[in-house]
This record gives sequence, structure tokens and C-alpha cells, in this order.
Amino acid sequence: MATFSSVQDRPRDKLLHEKHQKELGEKDRKIERLQRANDESWKRHFDAQARGNHFAQALGFHDIFEAQTAIDIAGHEMPYKECFTRVDTLRGQVSGLQAENSELLERITALEAENTRKAAEN
Repeated sequence: MATFSSVQDRPRDKLLHEKHQKELGEKDRKIERLQRANDESWKRHFDAQARGNHFAQALGFHDIFEAQTAIDIAGHEMPYKECFTRVDTLRGQVSGLQAENSELLERITALEAENTRKAAEN
């Protein structure tokens, strides 16, 4: 009867071991790439959420969800960007009307004073 010796299987075992090590290395590199991609995705997600919330707070809302809800239920027929342009235009018009109103009030005061003076003369 022949005795068993693992010496004959060592080259085959070595090849199998090297093959598995190579595969493990490839899997490890793939895992590292996926982890980096996942980390980058989370970073972009966090940045986008922070920018959205900052934008919403600049508009006077608590967060982006509150801002979106307000926009959705507002039912404006004009886009918000146009609303801001319109508000600036209206502010300019109001400023002009306030100046005109101030001039008219001064004129009324002067005419009332003249009326009072003429009434005192008669």
C-alpha cells in the first residue's frame, strides 16, 4: 500500500492559493472603490441638503421641505424668479410715488397756509 504524501499536491495548492489571493485582492480593491464612491455620494448629498436648507432659510423658511410646501400650495401663476423681479420693479415705483406724495403734501400744506392767510385778511 502506498503512503499518502501531500508533497504532490503542494504545487496545485500553491496555484490555488495564489489564485484566491489574487481574487481577494481584486475584491478588496473593488470594495475600496465602492466605499470611496459611497463616501463621495454621501458628501454630495450632505452638501446639497445644506445648500437647499441655506437657500430656504434665506427665503425665510425653516428648511427646504417647508419652502417647497409653500411653493406647491401657493398656486402662483408667475415663477418665483419673476416675482422677485416684479417686487424690485414695484419697490422702485413705490419709492417714486412716495416722493411724489411727499411733494404733494408739502404743496397742500403751503396752500392751506395761504388759505388761512387769505381768510385772516378778509
